[in-house]
Amino acid sequence: MSITQAMFKKRIKKRVVREKSQQTMVVGGQEIPYTLVRSSRAKRLTVKIGEPSGLEVVVPMKTAISSVPRFLREKENWIVKHVQELEQRRAAQPKIEDGGTIEVVGVKKQIRIFPTRKPRPHVKEARTLEFDDATDTAYYGEPEILIYANSPAAARAALEKHLRKEAAQHFADRTATLAQEMGTTYNRITIKGQKTRWGSCSRQKNLNFNWRLVMAPPQVIDSIIYHELAHTIHMNHGKRFYTLLEQFCPDHKELSKWLSKNTFML
Repeated sequence: MSITQAMFKKRIKKRVVREKSQQTMVVGGQEIPYTLVRSSRAKRLTVKIGEPSGLEVVVPMKTAISSVPRFLREKENWIVKHVQELEQRRAAQPKIEDGGTIEVVGVKKQIRIFPTRKPRPHVKEARTLEFDDATDTAYYGEPEILIYANSPAAARAALEKHLRKEAAQHFADRTATLAQEMGTTYNRITIKGQKTRWGSCSRQKNLNFNWRLVMAPPQVIDSIIYHELAHTIHMNHGKRFYTLLEQFCPDHKELSKWLSKNTFML
C-alpha cells in the first residue's frame, strides 16, 4: 500500500457520521420529545440531557433501533427527574421580552421593547438613549433597558450588544482594582462569547472574559477575575496558584459551583 493510499484510508476511518431525528416517548401519560442521534463514534446506548439540545438518546450505528424503547423504559425514572429539572431551569431563565427582567452586575433591570416604526420617546427619555443607525435600535441602562427592534432576533442582538458594552466597562474597572490589590499587572482585556469558557489568560498576560458573566452576581464575577489574575503570576493550576487564589478569593470553590449550577441563567 502506498503512502497516499494509507493516508486516504486513515482519513476515511476518521469520518464521523451523525444522523438526527425527532422522536417522542410516553412516560406516565406524558409525551416527552427527544432527539435520536445515530453516531458512528458512539460505543453504547446513552441518554443525556442539557442545554440547548434537551433530551438526547445516542445510538451506535451497529445497534438496532428496536432496542431503544426498552432502553428508555429502563431509564424512565432518570429521564423524568432530569426532564423536570430542565423544565424548571428553563422556566427560571431570563425572558428576553417586553416586561422581562435580567440582572446586570447584581442590579435587576426591566427590559422594555418597542417597534422602531413607532414615534420616538419623549424628549426627557430620549436624552438618555443611545441610537445605533446600523440596526435602528436604541437602549440605555438605568433604570430600565430600552430596546427598539422589529423582531425578537433583533431585540436579542441589541441586548447582547448592550451587555457586551456593560461587560467591557465593568471588567476594565474591576480588573484594574483587583490587580492592584493582588500586586500584579496585565496587558489587554478582550470581551468574548465563548460557549464553554468564562475567562482565560495568555502568556503575554492578555485576559479574556465572557460577556455573559455580566449577568452573574458581583462576587462570582470577581472570582473569575481573581482566577485569571492569579494566572498572570502562575500559568498553571498548581499548588502555588491555588494558594494565591484562596488568599484573595477564599470562597472560589463555592462560587465556581454556583457558576456551574446556574450557567443556564447567563
